[in-house]
Formats: sequence, structure tokens, C-alpha cells
Amino acid sequence: MDNTKTYSMQLRLKRTIIEDCYVSVPVTNSIMKEKEDGSFGIDFEKFVKEAISISANQNVDWQIESSLIEAHPTQAVRPEERILFHPNDDNIDYWKGNL
Repeated sequence: MDNTKTYSMQLRLKRTIIEDCYVSVPVTNSIMKEKEDGSFGIDFEKFVKEAISISANQNVDWQIESSLIEAHPTQAVRPEERILFHPNDDNIDYWKGNL
């Protein structure tokens, strides 16, 4: 076993995952608005609201479009219950504070 001392620093990271999907919104009175000339058209805000509501269905095909990992804007002390990953140590229990 190599007893060479090493040092490391901790950094809190933030990962943002962007997903997209396609949904079909039925054209009903709930997304329509009457125009000044008496005709009817789509109310875009209501249309988007209905699409977002439909997207909550578990059968919607959400797929990852992209992800971004960056330094978290708020750095803080790691809570005891959080695991610290150390790339050079196979014994993850040590980093949990269990040894």
C-alpha cells in the first residue's frame, strides 16, 4: 500500500439536464380566444399551458436533449449525509464518514 499523503479540495457542482418532448394539444374552446373582428383564434398562452399540463402524463416520451455541469453558484459545506466522490479511492464508505 502506498502511504504517500495527497491533498484534495471539494467543490459543489450543479448539473442541469434539458429534456424535450412533443405533445398534441386538442383544439378546443379551452385554448381559443375571440378576436376583435368576431373570429376565433388560438390563445397562445392557453395553448402552452395546456401543452405543459399534457406533458405531465407518464406516457410522454421525454428525451434528454443536453446537459450542463458547472460549479454551483452557492458553495457550502457538504452535509454529513451526502456522499463525497473521490476518484482515487475504491472504498466509498470512507468518504461517507463510515470508517
